[in-house]
Amino acid sequence: MLISNTNPIHLTNSQFPLGGRSHVPRGKVSFKKNLLSPYPKCSSPPPLLTHPFSNSGYGVAHFAETLLRDRQDSLEGKRCMIIGSGRVAQTLAAKLLEYGAIPISFSDSSGHIHEPEGFDRGKLRTVVKVKGERGAKVGRYIIASTTATYNDPDSIWDIPCDLCFPCSTMGVIGEEEARRLGDNGCEGVIEGGNSAVDAEGRKELKKLGMLHGPSTIR
Repeated sequence: MLISNTNPIHLTNSQFPLGGRSHVPRGKVSFKKNLLSPYPKCSSPPPLLTHPFSNSGYGVAHFAETLLRDRQDSLEGKRCMIIGSGRVAQTLAAKLLEYGAIPISFSDSSGHIHEPEGFDRGKLRTVVKVKGERGAKVGRYIIASTTATYNDPDSIWDIPCDLCFPCSTMGVIGEEEARRLGDNGCEGVIEGGNSAVDAEGRKELKKLGMLHGPSTIR
């Protein structure tokens, strides 16, 4: 059962960091903060991401943690490549941080950004702010970071990671992408986007013995 405290936070439409006015109702919206989950490590998301329309990535992190627990493992310390930079990707990163994981990348149509030591809460807030600006691309983040790289390496699939979370377009991971992930030490792929791994990609993940958390059961 989910339990929350009694202190609501009130935000107007203009204060929502994700999605903009078109994604929220007019007027003020009240909700409870410090929502407690059944998982002991997940007490509350970063403040910037705490609103009722932004939690779509939390379930992806919970799913990943459950899959890993079944293998007597956990997300703690795992270096997590995130493909995408929208609401699902951002809220996924927030929940991964609560589990002790290390988000290391975001991407969009312009390319990808990579933080070798990971995105902490402050850096994640910067990503959210950048992506909240109309038409802004993820590459603008590097203006605010002295440690991030942009489109380096040339392909995001060449970044070493422990887990990959595709949260962008359908079929973004095929046979070749799955093979390159495996070559760079990736242990598994957990889909945050609908059908992010295509049929050939699923076959390759199975062939390599990699963990796969599908968005839908086929």
